[in-house]
Amino acid sequence: MTKFFLITTAEESTWLLDRPVLFLGEWCRLYKRRDLWGSLDAEVVPYHWDNRERYYQDYSYLQKVYEEILRNSTDALNGYHGTSYTVRFWRIVIGPWLFKFIHILYDRWVSVHKANSDYSIDGTEILKQDINELIPSDMNEFIALMWDDKWNNYIIGEIIKKHTDIKWYEKIKTLKKIQEDASIVKTKNLIYKKYILNMLNTFLEKFTRKTEIFVIHSYLPIFKEFLFHIYLRQFPKIWTTPKLKRADLNTSKRSRFKVNTDSLDVFVKFASKMTSLQIPVVYLEGYSELVDQIGELPWPSNPKTIFTSNAYESDEAFKVWTAAKVEFGVPLVIGQHGGFFGVGKWVAGEDHQIAISDRFLTWGWKDSRQSVFPSVAFTEVNKKKIKWNNKGDLLLIIVPIPRYSLKSGSWPVSANQSNQYINNQISLISKLPRSIRKKLSVRIWANFDELQKTSYIDRLLDKYPEIRIDPSTTSIHSSVRDSRIVISAYNGTNFIQSLSRNVPTIIFWDSSCFELRDSAVLFFDKLKNVGIFHESSESASAKLEYVWDNVEEWWYMDEVQEARREFCSEYARMPKKPFQVLKNALNV
Repeated sequence: MTKFFLITTAEESTWLLDRPVLFLGEWCRLYKRRDLWGSLDAEVVPYHWDNRERYYQDYSYLQKVYEEILRNSTDALNGYHGTSYTVRFWRIVIGPWLFKFIHILYDRWVSVHKANSDYSIDGTEILKQDINELIPSDMNEFIALMWDDKWNNYIIGEIIKKHTDIKWYEKIKTLKKIQEDASIVKTKNLIYKKYILNMLNTFLEKFTRKTEIFVIHSYLPIFKEFLFHIYLRQFPKIWTTPKLKRADLNTSKRSRFKVNTDSLDVFVKFASKMTSLQIPVVYLEGYSELVDQIGELPWPSNPKTIFTSNAYESDEAFKVWTAAKVEFGVPLVIGQHGGFFGVGKWVAGEDHQIAISDRFLTWGWKDSRQSVFPSVAFTEVNKKKIKWNNKGDLLLIIVPIPRYSLKSGSWPVSANQSNQYINNQISLISKLPRSIRKKLSVRIWANFDELQKTSYIDRLLDKYPEIRIDPSTTSIHSSVRDSRIVISAYNGTNFIQSLSRNVPTIIFWDSSCFELRDSAVLFFDKLKNVGIFHESSESASAKLEYVWDNVEEWWYMDEVQEARREFCSEYARMPKKPFQVLKNALNV
């Protein structure tokens, strides 16, 4: 049997190339380094979640693991801080981090054990790193770390060291801690706007009533959020969270924090131990200081209702402040903030938000969960229809699928399915006549995984150097205005916005990875029947070529518009009086 050296990440300082190698996953093989890895005597461990049924089943398992570790973390955190908060309090505070972290651990856990059981491995290298540099300060820093090859080498290394007999060697290499999301670039205009907004808020905060409805990061357009305050008969303001002090890691204090478990499940034991080690500093050493800073916030002391669509995940001050208010009976209302919700077969973020809120406001859809409440499409409140160009270009909107699996939902996951996703887009482009292809602009939605975004650009331009790449640095609306038709190639917000604004749209994705929930199938079947929704590159390209010279005639056909309106009534609802609907929804 061939003996392999195990390569766990794309961090090439841990690679040995003088023998057959086994890549733990496709995430190790960066496109830009294909000349190196393509020449190796190598195999890749088959990815366990390429079996999508298993992926869905594992989500159910991980929900149970999460609930157990959350309960045990509640006991541990209350003991550490001398508090007696409920599970719901800590679910609001640490839940967004904890479920992602457990998902990541399990994904790497299964991959390592599959490699160990199915192959003969004669060694691997694990970076020697300062553990203090691998513990995130807060949720934002965790999000930045979880894409990182060196951090993943550490997580995978812990599994190998503690739960396999794989021989490992220590590789000395320093890691500079990720302080912030490097993809966020603050322009001068943004700084000026924020300065003016802060000055305005400083004045308006003086008129805050202690019992007013607290609205923050509502996902409404900023001016509409301002007007909504007036509609609520309270002084308008755009609440923001000031920059908070950064707490320092304290290893001696941290050593006293233990998440215990009585479970016989080996993974649960491992995840509990790793939770104790990796819990962000802000929830442990920095918690008391965070509470003190929250006490200085000018927010209402006894709000009638708390409403947000975006602050529930990464805004640490908001989460702790809100959790404390909820303990005293203040209702928490969360609004939908992405088109994937209500459409995807399963969405971890949706389940979390419904679990922590008293009412969850959707963009129109309803299901059997009692707190789910049909409301309005927040991004579309009083938005005008976009004037698209019936002689313009073709706009293809795609999203980089991360190399690593980071959260659970009915999307493509990890590098293998990411490769399949971009290959589907290349297949679509290849089937277009050259005359249409010359008009093509590909807009790649910006996200944290810049390596993957770059690899998508390289793959597209290597194959079709004549196409244009839209780097997503300008408003999506300007790109749409210059286009005669938009192709939306993932399950997200942009196709809902274009349908809502009556822009000619083709939706194209592989439903084996973008699975639909049963309640959405009927609406997508209607879109499919009129040529809007497609599940293959052959179908999408054929329809595009057929309508290209007269998009307007196709788009304004009665049956096309009827299917569009039916879809929007369910997933992009816009009543005549949206503020009245929102106000009623906040009276929980």
